[in-house]
Amino acid sequence: MVGPISEEERTTAMMRLKVGIVGLVAVSGALVAFHGGAGPLGIAAALVLGLVVGAALTWYIGWIL
Repeated sequence: MVGPISEEERTTAMMRLKVGIVGLVAVSGALVAFHGGAGPLGIAAALVLGLVVGAALTWYIGWIL
């Protein structure tokens, strides 16, 4: 039988989940910009803005839970 996970494993898993959410939002913004015909600067701007929005979203989700 499998026992409960340790606090360290739980912390690591939550950090990976948060990084994954931020990355998903950032890549999504960059792909939308790419699909919309933006140049390299526009795609980079969308990626950076996606990182900011993803971080804010992750912070908000953590705050309300």
